[in-house]
Amino acid sequence: MSYRIGIGRIWHESNSFFAIGTRLEDFESYPGCLVVGQPLFNRPDRADEITGMLKVFSRDNQFEPVPLLGASLEPSGAITPDCVEALSDLLRGQLQASGELDAICFSLHGAMTGETIADLDGYFLQVMRDEVGPDIPIVCSLDCHATVTQQMHQLSTALTAYRTHPHTDVVETGERAAEILMDVI
Repeated sequence: MSYRIGIGRIWHESNSFFAIGTRLEDFESYPGCLVVGQPLFNRPDRADEITGMLKVFSRDNQFEPVPLLGASLEPSGAITPDCVEALSDLLRGQLQASGELDAICFSLHGAMTGETIADLDGYFLQVMRDEVGPDIPIVCSLDCHATVTQQMHQLSTALTAYRTHPHTDVVETGERAAEILMDVI
């Protein structure tokens, strides 16, 4: 039996002291900060959570990684409503285009906020649940200073976070998320 695992990342540390909102154009303006579909896995220079997830899933041929969306940006202002809508549409579109998934392994930051939605990490987990239903496992990696909300807790199967600051264990955290997901399955 083969398990299809959706893999993705929406990673942003929102800074409420930064007066200018973060737009989709901000993600698009940096190479590699907004990637949809297969190009998400085609980054040989990558050293993030997705690297760790792919490393673990590649050890067992019964796990098929399915690329979803990668959106990441350095800390900046709260995400604008238009950007939230665009990222949500991209995520929904990829989940729909991917076909049936058996699980999701996803990297969130844990300190992502929008101008009109305080808990964007929980919001994006809700988008995933809306598309895949309540039963498939969703395991997420987080930054070590994430604000874990009740919504994030309720919508995910498991959460794991960096254990170092500075963050020298980003890849290892992705590995841990994938290993937890494999154990759940």
